[in-house]
Order: sequence, then C-alpha cells, then structure tokens
Amino acid sequence: MNSLQKFYHWIAHSPSLFKPTLPFVTFESVPHTPLLNTELYTGNPRLGFLYQHLCTKFLNSSPRYQVVAEEIQLNEITGRTIGAVDLILKNLESSSMNTGKLLLNFIYSTKEFGMVLTRTIN
Repeated sequence: MNSLQKFYHWIAHSPSLFKPTLPFVTFESVPHTPLLNTELYTGNPRLGFLYQHLCTKFLNSSPRYQVVAEEIQLNEITGRTIGAVDLILKNLESSSMNTGKLLLNFIYSTKEFGMVLTRTIN
C-alpha cells in the first residue's frame, strides 16, 4: 500500500476523535471502492489540498454520492473573499443536494504519519 492509499484508507476507516452529531458525519458508513495503486497526486503539496483531493475521490467512488462542484469561492459584494464551500454533493439515493465543508484537525505528532488527524464533513 503506497502513501496515498494509506491516507485514503485512513480517511475511509479511522473514527473521529469526537462524536459527530448531525449535520456532521464521518465517512465510516459510506460505501466506497479502494484507491488504485496507480493513483497519482500532482496538485498543491499542502496537506489540506491533498486531503480534499482524496475526500473527493472517496466520495466519487461511492454509489451514494456524486461531487457536482468543488471549492466555490464566496465573496463580499466588494469582491473580498470570505470563504469557500469545499464540496457540493448530490446524494444519489435521495436526489438531495448538500454542501460540504471538510475539516481536518491536527492533534499531536506520531511516528507513522507525523501527526494525528481527525476529520469530519459537514
């Protein structure tokens, strides 16, 4: 298993450090397919970008969700950026549309990953 597959597996299977309550959910119950070992990531090397890339791959591999838009910038009327919507998801089971904000929290260092991470999607 390469490093992208390890991170993807962690996203899919690691429990959150905090008990999520709606509207926060974890990926543990989302059906998905494994990341292929041929998958490459050539985007921005910052952890948040890689995390969003792998979460998008994960959600698109699920028969339950389809990512219909990513990284939609929100601006004030003056044009100043005030934030972004990370994902707009279509729930293919209910045909509902949902916005998603990916949260990646850095908790403390570990030998294997360099840090312990927890994640939720809102």
